[in-house]
Amino acid sequence: MSSTRVQQIQNAIARLSGQEREDLFGWLDSNCPPAIDVRRASGLESGLLDNAILCALEEEKAGQVQAL
Repeated sequence: MSSTRVQQIQNAIARLSGQEREDLFGWLDSNCPPAIDVRRASGLESGLLDNAILCALEEEKAGQVQAL
């Protein structure tokens, strides 16, 4: 997407009323998952996080973790 088009979208959003913005944010929440959720799901599905999960579980068993 060109920067001009992004600027047009940003300008249009800036002109929305409060209710229109709320409606837009609701639509975005329903239709566009946050990037971190997509990356996390992808990492879980591909097995990229398996080693990190195993290490965390081993540290927990060894009592090397602190409660939040």
